[in-house]
This record gives sequence, C-alpha cells and structure tokens, in this order.
Amino acid sequence: MTTTAADAVIAGRDAWQRLCRRDRASWNDWLAVGHALLIGRAACMQIAKANKPVGSRYNAAVGNWLRENGLDGISNQERCRAPSSASKTSKPSKAGAPASTMHSAAG
Repeated sequence: MTTTAADAVIAGRDAWQRLCRRDRASWNDWLAVGHALLIGRAACMQIAKANKPVGSRYNAAVGNWLRENGLDGISNQERCRAPSSASKTSKPSKAGAPASTMHSAAG
C-alpha cells in the first residue's frame, strides 16, 4: 500500500495528539510528526515561492499549514528537531512496529 502525503500528515497529526496526551507515545510518533513536518515544509516553500525555508511569506504559510493540520502546538525546537530526525530515517512504520533507523543508501 502506498502512503500519500496526506496520509503521512494525518499520521503525523495523530502521533502529535498521542505525544500531547502521553498516550502510548513512542519514537515512531516523533518520526511520524517529523515526516509530516517535512511534507509541510516542502508545501510551504512552494506556496511562498521560496528556495529555503525562511522569510515572512514562508513563515506565514507555515503558520497556516500547522493550524490547518492540527500541528500548531509544536514548539519551535520540536519543529526543528523532528524533521531532522525523520529525514535520517525511512518512512515511519505502522503502530508498534520498529522503524528502520537509517536509509540504506549512503547520503
């Protein structure tokens, strides 16, 4: 089954809700949040017509995207670290299954 960007964002939102409630939260939840934020970053850069994730248009797009996707409670530090961790891993696994911790390709 192929996971779409929308599915990954929904999974990230659900994971964020578990993390907020501390309800069976796991590292996989942080990875799911990170993947959702990576998708959001790319979408917001496109909306802002930006080559880098900086600038007032990008910041406005991010704020809107976070609110629209139920991720607006994430702190700046978490928004910085979660995508960084997620970009170093494969896609998040299904609930409870261990996720791969490294890409198989060198990079």
